[in-house]
Amino acid sequence: MSKKKAVIFDLDGVISDTQRLHFEVDVEILKRKGIDFPLKGIKKYAGVSDREFFRELVFKKKKFSEKEMEKIIEMKYETLFKKMEGNLKPIKGVIELIKRLKRNSFKLAVASSSPEKAVNFVLSSFKIKKYFDVILSREDVVRAKPDPEIYLKAAKLLKLKPEDCLVIEDSPSGIKAAKLAGMKCIAIATTLKKEQLKRADKIINSFGELSLKEICGI
Repeated sequence: MSKKKAVIFDLDGVISDTQRLHFEVDVEILKRKGIDFPLKGIKKYAGVSDREFFRELVFKKKKFSEKEMEKIIEMKYETLFKKMEGNLKPIKGVIELIKRLKRNSFKLAVASSSPEKAVNFVLSSFKIKKYFDVILSREDVVRAKPDPEIYLKAAKLLKLKPEDCLVIEDSPSGIKAAKLAGMKCIAIATTLKKEQLKRADKIINSFGELSLKEICGI
């Protein structure tokens, strides 16, 4: 068993509570498009890329151009940034964990499906950007989660083997990406219930449950 040398964090629902805001905005954008979709139903799309989400719920039965897709995604993030201002909160215990990992010589990365602007906004707001050796967003990959591309790229940039990296996720899509990359994965039940995260190697309710010993040896 490889001793873990790096921890790769998803962003929404793992570092920040922005997954909740994503859901609220998605419902709002769908309403603007004449689609009434319950907030509860949106949760199953946690970790799914914006393109895949809107392709499934807005454009499924009609042809659309790349320009149309870009316009709806732009609309989403304009709305999201307005909601984020003054509403951002870190997931409880995550900042303390990040600092503890850094003090103990772990390499750290963020691998998020959100756009670079949103990732930087969150990390800068929490004043934690400096702790990360690698920061990846949706612009840095061709294929979104559950494809393992973003996690494999993070490992490469960290100059580590995939088995030396541990991923922390909150969605089935993200967990699958981590596992396909050959990495162990801890899931935190901030967004979904534990039974929906069962493919992870370990499931926690809060970061207070995690010890460095567990992280090293999982």
